[in-house]
Amino acid sequence: MTNRKIIEGQDFSCSSDYQDKFITSCALGLSWRPGKEKIGYEIRDCLIDGSQGGEGLKLSFCYDVYVDNCTIIGGIEDCVDIVRGGDISFHNCRFVSKNTKQHITIKGGAKNLSFKNCNFINNN
Repeated sequence: MTNRKIIEGQDFSCSSDYQDKFITSCALGLSWRPGKEKIGYEIRDCLIDGSQGGEGLKLSFCYDVYVDNCTIIGGIEDCVDIVRGGDISFHNCRFVSKNTKQHITIKGGAKNLSFKNCNFINNN
């Protein structure tokens, strides 16, 4: 059984300047690795500001993630970077590009992703 962590009504921002795509910072980073306890996440009503770093939200090998009514501001790379994982859904979210390369990057075989009633906003 997966434990569930609720993150609600919080603001997140990068604490260091972006260096490069291999040494990066993000406003909120969540991950799972084999051998660790599986945790699902509910992220609601948050501001995730990656404008001073690489990404806003980074999900690495995460499963069972529900993001609702959040504003996610991208850094140099992405608003959201998803590497592996699955069963990830975004509802009523705003993805804001500020000279960001792309709003969303999905790689490594991530599965079962959904975006419902979301807005993708460009800075120009």
